[in-house]
This record gives sequence, structure tokens and C-alpha cells, in this order.
Amino acid sequence: MKHGRPPAFGGSDGAYYSVDTLVTSREEDTDLERGYGGAIMFVQWSGDGAQPVSHVETDYLFQSDDRFQVKAELEKLTLQDLKDLLDRLVEQRGETPDW
Repeated sequence: MKHGRPPAFGGSDGAYYSVDTLVTSREEDTDLERGYGGAIMFVQWSGDGAQPVSHVETDYLFQSDDRFQVKAELEKLTLQDLKDLLDRLVEQRGETPDW
């Protein structure tokens, strides 16, 4: 880690986030229409990057009966797609920075 924190990019709220994919089975979430659902989770980091302080996540973006297909679809998202999703989630959350 070059700067002493996990790789991250800035959200529209001025905070820094890292991103991860989530694949959930119908056994874990009975509301899924198919066997697996895929979402994106953004972890918000403290100003010094030392620890996570919050997170936001998308609804399921993809569903399939094949776990690997869901993961593959999530991995096709571009950095711009991810940034757009993050900014939309931050806007929906409606928080403004403390600084």
C-alpha cells in the first residue's frame, strides 16, 4: 500500500471508498428470484485510511442460477460504472461531509 491505506477512490461526498463484489445465494436471501444474486459493496474509509467507518451497497445487479455467471457479470463493470453506482448510492444516502 503506497499511501498506507487500501486502494480506494473518491466519492461525491469527498470520502474514500474501496469496492468489492458480493454474491449471495437464495439460501442466504430467500427474496432472490434466482439461485444467486450479485451486488457491489463500497467500504468507506476514515480520513487517515486506518479503518473502515461505513459502507453502502447496491441492490442485486445480476441474478442467475450460476454463481460464476453472477461473479463474471459483476467483474465486467467498468471503473466508470462503479464510480457512477457509488455516487448514486452516496446521493441516496443524503449525507454531507463533516469537513
